[in-house]
Amino acid sequence: MRMIHGNDADRVTSAINAKLRAYKCPIIVALDLDGVMGGFEDVVEAFYGARKIHVPIHYGGAEPPGDAYLGPMEEGMLVGTRRDATRARERLVALLPFNWGIHRSRPELGLSISARVLENPAQGNTVSLQDFDPIPRFYVASRQDAETAMMQWQPPEDPKGWQHVP
Repeated sequence: MRMIHGNDADRVTSAINAKLRAYKCPIIVALDLDGVMGGFEDVVEAFYGARKIHVPIHYGGAEPPGDAYLGPMEEGMLVGTRRDATRARERLVALLPFNWGIHRSRPELGLSISARVLENPAQGNTVSLQDFDPIPRFYVASRQDAETAMMQWQPPEDPKGWQHVP
């Protein structure tokens, strides 16, 4: 069996950039995740960047190394000096990734739709995207400075466990 490595973050980035080139106004881009290998995780990595794990190394001495920790997200599509990154910071209000299909565990429930809303932290106005209730939203909760935004999920419960049956 051959192991597959990587993800579809490049495909997600290309799809978002195609929309941003076509529309010259602030927009929310909806992404159908059909065929995207990692689904929501690939969108988060493409948009905000990957989180690197930092593992301190013990070089000797009396002090033990510190604990491993997750660093900040880096190298997302919003970072950089290229025109695509600038365009994303200026025009992209949020992403609305979604997938749909027949409910896996209970087909009698019919169609299942999963969606999340991811706010662009580079936008100056934080709107928290309340219009999308009750879809889980990842929005800017506070700003530490011009370069650092603290994000949080709303509702605060695990968005993977969210379920709404009309």
